[in-house]
Amino acid sequence: MKKYLIVVLGLFLFSNVSGQCLPVSSNMTLLDSWDNSSDYNDVWGYVAPDGKEYGIIGDRATISIIDVSDPLNIVKVSDIIQGENSIWRDYKVFSHYLYSITDNGTNAVNGIVVYDLTDPAAPVRVKDVNSEFGRCHNIYIDEANARIYAVGMPGSTDMCVYDLTTPADPVLLNCYDLDTISDGALGISGGFYIHDIFVKDNIAYSSHGYAGYGVWDMNDVDNVSLLGLLDNSFFDAGYVHSSWNSDDDNHAVLATEVGGDPKIYWVDQSDLSNINVLYKYKDPLCNDPGNLANKRPHNPYIIGDKIYTSFYHDGVHVLEIDFEADTLRRVGYYDTYPDNTNYNVGFQGSWGAYPYLPSGIILGSDITYGLFTLTYDGLPTYTFQGPGTDWGTASNWYNDKIPPIGFTGSVVISKNCVKSDNSSFPINAKIIVNTGATFTQE
Repeated sequence: MKKYLIVVLGLFLFSNVSGQCLPVSSNMTLLDSWDNSSDYNDVWGYVAPDGKEYGIIGDRATISIIDVSDPLNIVKVSDIIQGENSIWRDYKVFSHYLYSITDNGTNAVNGIVVYDLTDPAAPVRVKDVNSEFGRCHNIYIDEANARIYAVGMPGSTDMCVYDLTTPADPVLLNCYDLDTISDGALGISGGFYIHDIFVKDNIAYSSHGYAGYGVWDMNDVDNVSLLGLLDNSFFDAGYVHSSWNSDDDNHAVLATEVGGDPKIYWVDQSDLSNINVLYKYKDPLCNDPGNLANKRPHNPYIIGDKIYTSFYHDGVHVLEIDFEADTLRRVGYYDTYPDNTNYNVGFQGSWGAYPYLPSGIILGSDITYGLFTLTYDGLPTYTFQGPGTDWGTASNWYNDKIPPIGFTGSVVISKNCVKSDNSSFPINAKIIVNTGATFTQE
């Protein structure tokens, strides 16, 4: 904690003028942080049988279980040592069991390792599932159908699916080489390797890297079919890293991590035979001319009209979805890695952002600084008098909507604005309009 606080104070007191970076946070609050090592990776959450909340974070050597029930005073309760050192770990939870994989050059034997987390202070290793593969990149659990999906293995196998009817004992349903199933769909070259996957109702929404984004029907594990594909030409030559569905599954948020100009993509998938990109989002915290193509998102998640995503150098972001206009905008962020304003310097900063704990706290993992407990505080609200006689230009307003003369209600601004008396409103402020005065563009 002390190391991180020194960094934050340093940013405020000795800010990098040439970097022209925004402050460390906007509409988000740091509650606490935990840092005991280096080279951290992904983060997930767990609610124990007694209702206490935990964060799960990996580093090269271990998986750490952190008690976050008091988010202002988080405490490590146990470490899990699993196999060789690895820069990549992924884990998911089902019932009171933790499922863990690693993806690194020497991790050839681990497979999926199952731990009983009934007592998070004393995890019990109960099963190694390694007959089908030793390493893979990502796992996902379709809880309603008690299945776990493993993807991102080396070689021709693209996916293995296991039944979790008995959570401590995953049973193989099938493994797939999707190239043989798709029969060269749309002429995609390089194969249907899956980097990351989201599954709901036995439908697998798959991030295929440079092959794009594919949706697969997994209802019959012996007869899998491709339902839809958005090939790489829609992603500015980027590598489709990961995705998450909207609550009704009609939309998805996709993150491209490398290649081209990595961005967040908002897509319409209500018709899987005709998936469309609706909006591309990228809004850097720092002005780093020449390197902005390397500002990259990582893992996005959706709750309602909010996207919670890690953005490497730029920390954890909260984006708001406008379902009517099919647009995204940043409404909050916390920069977990304010040291570096140069987007051209490797992979640094926030790896993951987990928003699903019942308490509503957000768990963020940072490659250098470990685990963070955060809150999203919402947009600030300001009141002033209207109707206005000079509302500025359309670009002054979110979604280019200018309140008409006589308007009352609430609106949101997306650029710096000032009232006619020269007092200012911050970017992304919610404005409640009453009656009486004016304001103009800054």
